[in-house]
Amino acid sequence: MLYLNNNFINDLTPFENLSQLQTLVLYDNQIESVFALRHLSNLKTLNLGKNNIVDISPLKELVNLQDLNLSYNKITQIGELSGLVKLKQLNLTGNSVTDKSSLSGLPILKKIIICFRISESLPLLI
Repeated sequence: MLYLNNNFINDLTPFENLSQLQTLVLYDNQIESVFALRHLSNLKTLNLGKNNIVDISPLKELVNLQDLNLSYNKITQIGELSGLVKLKQLNLTGNSVTDKSSLSGLPILKKIIICFRISESLPLLI
């Protein structure tokens, strides 16, 4: 477990070799790129809330993720999340996501938090 909230972190390169890490909390930092996290395949919990992330495509490699917090970033596209079939909880609060259809491809998603202005109807996920 590694908790580094509010530490002004903007470079995730030092984390890229922590392959056994299961929980990483980087809430309220200055992160723009998550590319360095793509090989952390043992991660089960990842909290990247309140950063400056736009592109989450590297996260598609984190196939063991169960709990993902991406709240309060600058994310508009979440199609990359459709392959995270072990995902149980997802927080997208405060992002400007317009297409939520990829969420229906998450078979065991139990809890989703998506408090934002919805520009189109959200498909029923139950």
